[in-house]
Amino acid sequence: MDSGRGGMAVHRDMAECCLRLGDLSRADEHISRAEEKQPDNRYVVDLKIQIACRLRDKDTALALLPRLADIDRVEMVSHRTSRVEYLSGDLEVAYEFAEKAVEKSDNVRFEVLAHYVLCALRTSRVREAGAALEQLDRKFSRKRRDIRTGLRARLCIAEHDYQTAFEHTERFVSPERLVHLLIRRDALRGLLSTALAPQRRADLKAELHRCEDRLAGREEDFDLDARGNTD
Repeated sequence: MDSGRGGMAVHRDMAECCLRLGDLSRADEHISRAEEKQPDNRYVVDLKIQIACRLRDKDTALALLPRLADIDRVEMVSHRTSRVEYLSGDLEVAYEFAEKAVEKSDNVRFEVLAHYVLCALRTSRVREAGAALEQLDRKFSRKRRDIRTGLRARLCIAEHDYQTAFEHTERFVSPERLVHLLIRRDALRGLLSTALAPQRRADLKAELHRCEDRLAGREEDFDLDARGNTD
């Protein structure tokens, strides 16, 4: 099984599994073996860029982008470039490439449009984020529910509608994921900045403390690149 295309596919899939589990050293090992078998496979190159980003190796990720541009569609290259810039903290550049990815897409993919929403939110383009999120919900009403719910909650937070954001966090299928706890924490902090009845304030403070204890200082963002139709 470790020869030819089959061997490449096994190592590529193992690399992705290890990446999602946070075992970056094994992910890097498997993607290197997949690359040895098919160096110009677009899925392999794209996954190698994702792993480099998680390893905070922006130089490697950027060096791989021209190779990806030779073998993948322009909208996906723009999307991956945006993800590299986003994960390295250059949010304005990330937004520009995310916008380009959406514009170049004939049939925009979930992760491309969701990432554009995220970039718009992170760069305070609230109106653009809202319009794109409406499109995301219409086009992908049965896909990645928790990501769409999380983005909707983030939009409400950006609009200072903390109560509605808090209500969205009650709808997570997997509420204990770090990214969902972070969103709930931010909704709670927003609510506590508003006028509240004393008992309501005390209840929310207690909930915030429980949320912060579960987070224990850890941070996590939406995993937009994970395959799968549901959350």
